[in-house]
Amino acid sequence: TLVNILPGYSPSSTLVVLHLSLAIVALGVTPFVLRRVAPPVFTALATGVALYSGKQVLWGEMSEWLAMCCLLGANVSYLLWCHDRRPSSACATSLFVALTVLTRTALLPWLTLIPLLVVQAPRESRRRTCFLALVGLLPLVLWGWIQLHRLGTFSLGAYESLNILATARSFGEVPIETTDSTETQLVLTRLNQRGVTVSDKALLSANVHQWDGELYAAFHHNFDEVCAAVQALSPNRQLPMMGVVGRSFWLNSHRYAAFLLGGIETFLSKCGPLLGVCLTIGTWLLLRSSRNRALGQACITVSLISASYVTSILLTILWLPRYFVPVQGSLLFLSVLSLFSLVLGFRRGV
Repeated sequence: TLVNILPGYSPSSTLVVLHLSLAIVALGVTPFVLRRVAPPVFTALATGVALYSGKQVLWGEMSEWLAMCCLLGANVSYLLWCHDRRPSSACATSLFVALTVLTRTALLPWLTLIPLLVVQAPRESRRRTCFLALVGLLPLVLWGWIQLHRLGTFSLGAYESLNILATARSFGEVPIETTDSTETQLVLTRLNQRGVTVSDKALLSANVHQWDGELYAAFHHNFDEVCAAVQALSPNRQLPMMGVVGRSFWLNSHRYAAFLLGGIETFLSKCGPLLGVCLTIGTWLLLRSSRNRALGQACITVSLISASYVTSILLTILWLPRYFVPVQGSLLFLSVLSLFSLVLGFRRGV
């Protein structure tokens, strides 16, 4: 991997260097790409704010930074497409979306940007736009085909559904039914024996999404146990993961409801305001500013997809603040750029 190619540096140090390199590339390329959309100084400032918002994951051995940069590239390409309607911009948008999903499978809702882009395309170029958008998804299709060849199932990630099972185990023991396969019973038995259940205090609204809280520690312990149990299965064996998770959530429905309540509180305090600002400014620009309709359209589309993504995380994954990081950068970029355009428009009387 790339983190091992720099001699004399540890993998963690190399990863930080690679993250910083991505940031420098984004700061240099974005103003140039969007030079016809907004003044480069505004674009550079907006990009800087977006990247700075993810500083907490810049130093970590996590995929959020790469996902944030890929998603930022997708939304910059989409904004450019909204401005020039060139099919090549649609292809770039699709390619960055594919890379984003390959980096973090949880960002699958962003695939909806592709059909939305095709629907928004001018009628005369819709076919070409659709074709090039599909071409941009080839890395995603190729990886899915490789997974199909290796595992016997079309899969985009190594940990699909495992984190949800770890979440379920954190609420309580996962029920085992007589109709479960031998492999499923072995995995669940091991998980119930070695996994941990959080206390009621950890499910209070103020505690659910603490980075260093009890639920965070329990989830990671259970996730490690799930991965170890699944890896012990014979090759090409698949668990009916969603069915198992569904009955577990049903058995511990009162604890799952408490978890959702805490997620709603976290959303309203940490995610909702930024989504609301981006959507509101985008609507204003689309309806009231003839110069910035492309920016307004991008803000609205990105805000709506981000809302659907956050909803999917809210329902299934524990760490809403962490999973919000990749979309936070794009929302901040568009919001700051829109604010600059809005202020400049008011000064010009447009």
